[in-house]
Amino acid sequence: MTSQPFHWSLLSVFFFSVFVGCSSKQPTGFPEVYPCSIRILKDGAPLDKVNIMLDASEPTFHNIGYSGETDSQGKAIISTNYPNYNTKGVPAGEYRVLLKKRDVIEGEKSREEVNRMGGEELEVYTAELEKKRRVHKPTIPPHFWEFETSPLTFTMAKDGADLTFDIKDYPQK
Repeated sequence: MTSQPFHWSLLSVFFFSVFVGCSSKQPTGFPEVYPCSIRILKDGAPLDKVNIMLDASEPTFHNIGYSGETDSQGKAIISTNYPNYNTKGVPAGEYRVLLKKRDVIEGEKSREEVNRMGGEELEVYTAELEKKRRVHKPTIPPHFWEFETSPLTFTMAKDGADLTFDIKDYPQK
C-alpha cells in the first residue's frame, strides 16, 4: 500500500519537471557556450563555498545569468542560466567576476537552534552574534561583492577558460 502514494509522488515530480522548467532544449538564437572553470584562492589556499557570478560587458541574450560555487579545491564550473534552460559553460566575451561567501561566525547556531530559542535567550544570542559580526573580517573582502567594484575580469574565448584568481593579488583601490 505504501508504494502507491510513492508512485504518485514520483509521477507528480516527473510531470512538474517536464512542464515547468527542466528543459534541456536550447532556446532559439541562444549563444553557443564554452567550458569555463574558475578557481578562487586566498594567499594560495583554495576557498570553498564561494558563490561566483559573472556579468557580461556586452550581453548576447536577455535574462541570462552565469554562476557557480567553489568546491573544496576552490574550483567552480560556471553555468549559464536562463529561464527553463541551464547548461555548463559561458558564451564568448568579456566578463566581470563577483564573489560572495557567507562566513560562519564563531558561536553561530543553526537556524533550527535559533528557532527553538525564545524571549531573553534569543535577545542575548542575537546581541552577542551582532557584536561578533561587527568585528569579523570577511573571508572575501567587500570590494569583490559588487560588479561595479570587483577588480576581477576575464575574456572568455571560444576554446574555453580555466582561470585561477588569488584574491590577495587584487587589493581594494
